[in-house]
Amino acid sequence: MIPGADLHLHSVYSEDSDAPVESMVLAGINAGLDTMCFTEHIDLDFPGPPGAWEADPAAYGSAVCEARAKYSGQIRLLFGAEFGMQDGLAARYDDLDARFHFDFVLASVHLLERQDPYYPKFWEGKEEKDVIRRYFEAILENIRLMNTWDSLAHLDYVVRYSPSRGASYRWEDHKTVIDEILRHVIRCGRSLEINSSPYRKGFSQPNPCGGILQRYRDLGGRLITFGSDAHAPEDVAGGMEKAAALARSTGFETYQVYVGHKPKEQPL
Repeated sequence: MIPGADLHLHSVYSEDSDAPVESMVLAGINAGLDTMCFTEHIDLDFPGPPGAWEADPAAYGSAVCEARAKYSGQIRLLFGAEFGMQDGLAARYDDLDARFHFDFVLASVHLLERQDPYYPKFWEGKEEKDVIRRYFEAILENIRLMNTWDSLAHLDYVVRYSPSRGASYRWEDHKTVIDEILRHVIRCGRSLEINSSPYRKGFSQPNPCGGILQRYRDLGGRLITFGSDAHAPEDVAGGMEKAAALARSTGFETYQVYVGHKPKEQPL
């Protein structure tokens, strides 16, 4: 059984998607969702063409509003964003939220030292374990500085693109910094996202992996969100049934849906 809410979705307003908002909404309805949140990429100061990864909240907010009116009674549509964290951006993200009043904000790290680990060239000449450790350290540094966020997205995301595709990854090797991240999430009253997209990419674990999710629970973490990280209609809600089963096996009985940055508990 899938959770009713998919809170991590991208459409044509994100640089890496060409999916119309309406097609994503219809896919969500067909998948049996009751709530969807469009969290378009807003990665300020991203390397490359200026503004390429900075979705326009006015434009996609308008598209979400149109779809909300058209499909009222069939599904709840929320207005969100995925903020790409880097040093020195916290105040600019605060300003964006003050202007546009997002329902829900994901905090994520897509860059390490101004480079994108998505590309194989990034890993050349580097020790995989060292890169993963530095990625976790970057997350910790940034969430300590960020004010505007509700859920920490795809915590061990970098592992997806490692040369071994996670074969050599043991989260316990990074337990000290991971514990600090999880404790900060708990202290701040924020959520930890369970990102199901790795399942459709051939991985056996979501982001974060089950071991980290269990550690979060053991440390007292109770707030989680679910997101498929879909960029195409066929991926909406993908892998979320497995993600929910993992959450239940770890002891979670509820998850959160955010409206106006306020978490509302839902049965899992």
